[in-house]
Amino acid sequence: MKTMTTFELEQPYWDQGRVVVGVDEVGRGSLAGPVVVSAVVFAPNQPILKELNDSKQLTPNRRNYICCKVQATAQAYTVTCRSARLIDQSNILKATLDAMRQAVLRVVHENQLENPMVLVDGNKAIPDLGFEQICVVKGDTKSQSIAAASNVAKVFRDDFMAHLDKITGYKYGFERHKGYPTKQHYTALKEHGNCGYHRQTFRLGPKKNV
Repeated sequence: MKTMTTFELEQPYWDQGRVVVGVDEVGRGSLAGPVVVSAVVFAPNQPILKELNDSKQLTPNRRNYICCKVQATAQAYTVTCRSARLIDQSNILKATLDAMRQAVLRVVHENQLENPMVLVDGNKAIPDLGFEQICVVKGDTKSQSIAAASNVAKVFRDDFMAHLDKITGYKYGFERHKGYPTKQHYTALKEHGNCGYHRQTFRLGPKKNV
């Protein structure tokens, strides 16, 4: 599969001597488990990582491979998350943006990065960030930095959901559907009820035809 992502969005800021941070999330639409965010920084003139694309377009094996490549070649990266309980206490959008803010601040401050430009996947800016940012709709199919963040977050969350499947006795099938609304998941919810890892403010049953 030929890569669709490039450093075209990053290059103008690299040319200005600036650092670029790509940030993306996974898990917003899940019924259970955390929302996970990653922020990734590549050094200027980083070679293109072949096949790096939106994590949803890659197989699990390819995502794992790409994640290892990102971790080995990125200048810096970080991962943050918000649990189902925290999502219920606010809402999924606020929890996601809060996790994005924490991820960016952490990668910037821990690596003493100056004057970063932040590329945010989607159309919602991160509140109270304190750095210049650009929202990029479908950024994980355009920017290598955002796509890298997408893959790191996806692999981290998938591994967590596999672990969650084990500690909940494999009742819900989290390893297979990752907590998303599938027929199998709804069947398990009907049989076992929800657990502490489900988002209680989400619809935990299939939509009814009206």
